[in-house]
Amino acid sequence: MIEVDDIVNDPDLSESFTITRTTGTYQIGGWVKNVPQVIQAYGAVRNTSGKEIEMVPEADRIKNTLTFRSTVPMFETNEANNEISDILTFHGDDYRILAVKDYSSQGYYLAVATIMGGA
Repeated sequence: MIEVDDIVNDPDLSESFTITRTTGTYQIGGWVKNVPQVIQAYGAVRNTSGKEIEMVPEADRIKNTLTFRSTVPMFETNEANNEISDILTFHGDDYRILAVKDYSSQGYYLAVATIMGGA
């Protein structure tokens, strides 16, 4: 059996990136966020394929997307858990997660993210 997490963590295929995770709560006056948590991550980062972009709702499909694979969990906006999408920092650019697939049973998570800042 192939250990996918070994591939995701292979130094020939993977690079470092940072996950900034913010949670919060809705209170009178709006959203109040907690202090963001910064997590160091490592994984395979590639241009998003056509099949992967299909994970993203049509209205969110824009250019400048990357796909991140990592053994570290990554999260998209989830109102029920009071979470907003993780921000992934890679090569100095920030990317907002649009969609996540939980492949933890195979040893990794896959996230499609788009560059922030109007690029």
